[in-house]
Amino acid sequence: VVIWFLPSPKSKNTATRLIDHGIRVITAADSLRRSSEPCYFLSRQCALKEGLIAWQKDGVTSATVVRHASGESFDRLEMIEACLREAGMQYAIANLDSCAGPLRALSPRKNRAIIFPSSELLIELGSQDSARLGKLIEQSRVMLLEGLVDLPSCTSCAATFDVIEFDWPTVAKRIACDLLGPARSATD
Repeated sequence: VVIWFLPSPKSKNTATRLIDHGIRVITAADSLRRSSEPCYFLSRQCALKEGLIAWQKDGVTSATVVRHASGESFDRLEMIEACLREAGMQYAIANLDSCAGPLRALSPRKNRAIIFPSSELLIELGSQDSARLGKLIEQSRVMLLEGLVDLPSCTSCAATFDVIEFDWPTVAKRIACDLLGPARSATD
């Protein structure tokens, strides 16, 4: 059995070859469009909505979604925008094509928060300009959609993040129970 977390569309041939060799492939995806096969659907949508409501209660009136112009999943961006619209929160998309000075566009603003859909971009920004990123995340409300990120380049900053994380032990237990379930019922 192969459990494949967030397979890219490019890996479909690999999955097909595994299946052809008798290996069971179980996918866990954050988009139903990403997988044509049955999969475990991991959604951040409810958690994001709760986070936006908490931000509004704390006076946040707008958000900037930071993304690579070419790297972010269209489905994830679509989900974030739908949640922001549903919350009635103004938002902007900051498409960062390169790391040549992109943090200047994200200067802290009163009542504005920043959403990082990808931890990869946050790490890249930290490696490019850790001092400016440290200042930005100390002065802004920041949400990380892929869980907490270790930013060694920003060890001196006293930042706090709003973080969306999956309860991985529960996810693993669910997959294990489902894997064992049919075998148990066949012998009972």
